[in-house]
Amino acid sequence: AFCDNFQDDQLAYQWYAEGLNLEQRELLLTDTNRRALVVKPGALQQNTVYVFRIQATITATGAKSTASLKITTNTAPVNGTCSASPETGYSLQTVFVISCYGWLDTDRPLLYSFDSSQSEGFTTAMCPQQESEICSAKLPAPLGSSTSSSNSNLTITISVTDFYGAVSSPYRLQVKVKQRSLNVSSLATDADQKAARGDVNGVLAL
Repeated sequence: AFCDNFQDDQLAYQWYAEGLNLEQRELLLTDTNRRALVVKPGALQQNTVYVFRIQATITATGAKSTASLKITTNTAPVNGTCSASPETGYSLQTVFVISCYGWLDTDRPLLYSFDSSQSEGFTTAMCPQQESEICSAKLPAPLGSSTSSSNSNLTITISVTDFYGAVSSPYRLQVKVKQRSLNVSSLATDADQKAARGDVNGVLAL
């Protein structure tokens, strides 16, 4: 908020607010007796009405005047859902398709971010911020998993951001990514057969 039209040495200022405690100075970047009041990023709650009021006093006469500003803060995208197809697949072979739908926000376009994470906390970006509601990716099996391991779950986290940067609560779902057991002899036979047919792409896909 900003008060103009007077020289600073002619006026004394004092800011007041409804909905925000200005006595909590850790929320502010300026003092409340300045012409401009600057609130720290993140100090205001989403979808909340705030009223800021400034009282200006003419230092020479003591005459006072006030002005107010009412604002409503932005709301993050809400009420959406996401799903994975398939829910179970094989490491670096199965294409997992994550689809989101129903996210509501008037401040478009919306940007979708898709990340995968393991129980150890290791996170990988699947699809960075994009306007598409769909992300397709081949996923690695969790670290330490094996063909017989039951610890093959990956957590997919989706965040939706509106035009003004308000971010939804993280939406999480799980997929199971298994290690495929390898039969070296069978792979070698398949490679030989594909090579004999000149199927170079087939050999590389094994």
